[in-house]
Amino acid sequence: MSPKGVKPTIEETLALLAARVRHLESLEPAVIGIEIISPTADKFTPIQTRMDEASMVWFDGTYFACDCKAAGHWTSWITAQRLFDYGTYEWKGKFEGIGANCELYFGFEYHHGTLADGIIAFANIGGTYRAYTAWGGNSEFTNLPGEDWTAEKTFKVVWDASDVYFYVDDVEKAHHNTWIPQTAMMLFGEAGNRTGARSHFRESSFVEL
Repeated sequence: MSPKGVKPTIEETLALLAARVRHLESLEPAVIGIEIISPTADKFTPIQTRMDEASMVWFDGTYFACDCKAAGHWTSWITAQRLFDYGTYEWKGKFEGIGANCELYFGFEYHHGTLADGIIAFANIGGTYRAYTAWGGNSEFTNLPGEDWTAEKTFKVVWDASDVYFYVDDVEKAHHNTWIPQTAMMLFGEAGNRTGARSHFRESSFVEL
């Protein structure tokens, strides 16, 4: 490698990235992935990502993967523009590696990292499945006991100015009519591992109906 203070060559940079990928692939993953289906593709780019030494976001040719490998770390991706407004949205996915110290989210968010500013999401928080909405500093969530999303499910959100309906495999699971986001938001996915935990969420497709 180049001496300290000397800019590395392209070859050295690629070799370093390849080594990091090999290291990450050797560990148990927490994964979020997405396949973009028209007409939503034009709303999906550009994407912002959050990564650190134990997490990475990449595109494998079909999916965007968000891979969090170690306890105490978070990783996420989010569309850079707030272009998702009232409408009906559907995707397929599954939650794996559910645990007491895991948090998993997929849906829409107004300000990434500050849920109360605005969110509509399916989530698993500490092993509990939830439907989640928030707006203006207030939030509502519905715990969904008896659910099992470890096998692939079809998730759907129907959102207008006064209501949000949450569906799993075309069965209504929650209806929220308070703290409904009133503006367009960004699409996001996030996985977090708290102390000693591994979380794993894989999302396979997304479509605006």
